[in-house]
Amino acid sequence: MKSLSKKFMLSIVAIALVVIALGTSTFAWFTLSNKASVGQFNAEVTAGEGMELSLDGNNWYSTIPADVIQQKIADSFTAGTLNNETIGEPILTAVTTTDLVEYKYFNSTTREWGNAVANKDYIKLNIQVRAVGLVKVSINVITVTGTSKTWNSDVAFAGAKGPVSQGGAVTVDAAYGARIGINPLTNLISSEGNTPFADKFVFENADSPTNTVLGGPALPTSTNGQAAYYLAKSGINPNITGTTPPTAVIESQQTVDATVGKQVLSLLVGTPYNTGNFDLLVWFEGFDPDTYDSILKMPLNIKMSFIGAE
Repeated sequence: MKSLSKKFMLSIVAIALVVIALGTSTFAWFTLSNKASVGQFNAEVTAGEGMELSLDGNNWYSTIPADVIQQKIADSFTAGTLNNETIGEPILTAVTTTDLVEYKYFNSTTREWGNAVANKDYIKLNIQVRAVGLVKVSINVITVTGTSKTWNSDVAFAGAKGPVSQGGAVTVDAAYGARIGINPLTNLISSEGNTPFADKFVFENADSPTNTVLGGPALPTSTNGQAAYYLAKSGINPNITGTTPPTAVIESQQTVDATVGKQVLSLLVGTPYNTGNFDLLVWFEGFDPDTYDSILKMPLNIKMSFIGAE
């Protein structure tokens, strides 16, 4: 490897997640079809000079090829929790979490909460990092985009951005309900002392005329968006339904500083490499007011970049 400057760019560029709904309903969290097929996951994962990445600890890349990531997804996924899908077809389920470790889903048939499973109900990729001289990895750019569309509601309800009449148009986008999480997993003595870096990072898109921020850790204080739609359809408030429903979600942020970034990992000092790893998690947040079934039919594009420092 060549000599290193003080900062290096690690980019996860254009992670395109295209999901295709299995049903025709318009609500994601609390219907029988609250799952989606992962039709395509295109990614190019690029590390700056002096840094390499791996998905298995054996094959290291300065740029992880898109087909390697696609194969990893295909090999990792099993049939989803809520069933009714083709065996071996990658499935997502609307889920929620407070810690990026344990995820929950709501079963609209039994109206009970269950434990969601990684690479069965949501995406979880472990990314290993090795570098010469670097001791910190920070995220400094993240964008989550999709393509907006509209559907017409069959009932009147309290939309996240205002009342929706029966037959009224609702603007949706997969990026509105998506969450991207980074869970640092270096669990030995880190380069920064006896306690490794352990802060978890979660991103959601900022509030806008069409997108409503859930944030965290509090659940929505009013029943609007998808919860209000379900209430209008069924007479049940899904946010308080079932045995021991979750009372919080993990806190998220909507921006990062492009200059200094937000640290997500410490690397363990070693020879010849400093090493670390983190879980990259992608899911649709079921408590988000914008998580309707129709967003699961739409493309989701994720772009991330990281900087490493000596």
